[in-house]
Amino acid sequence: MREIHVDLAHLREAAGGDVFGPGGDRLGTLADVYLDNDSGSPEWIEVKTGLLQRRLVPLDKAQVAQQRVDVAYERRLVDSAPKVTTRGGVVRPDEEQRLYEYYGIPGEHTPHPLRTA
Repeated sequence: MREIHVDLAHLREAAGGDVFGPGGDRLGTLADVYLDNDSGSPEWIEVKTGLLQRRLVPLDKAQVAQQRVDVAYERRLVDSAPKVTTRGGVVRPDEEQRLYEYYGIPGEHTPHPLRTA
């Protein structure tokens, strides 16, 4: 698969497309993109994993090509991710921090409110 820099324009093109984990395991459908409120850069995607289930997945190490997004996280991890409550399309910083910890993303993070694209 051809790698494309993950930016908002490419993610918008992929909206409604499939999201895959390592090894090509289909995780679900790209439902939404969440941006860092300060920088405006895409940080997370919301994946519709079932009829009423949606989970946020980080975009670190992700690749986007047309209607496909490949992420570095396996299905069981995504399916068990903490549910996040958004208010007006915004994720609170404490919930974002909880997601960083859950996904084991190393380094120091200063969570900022996330908003939908």
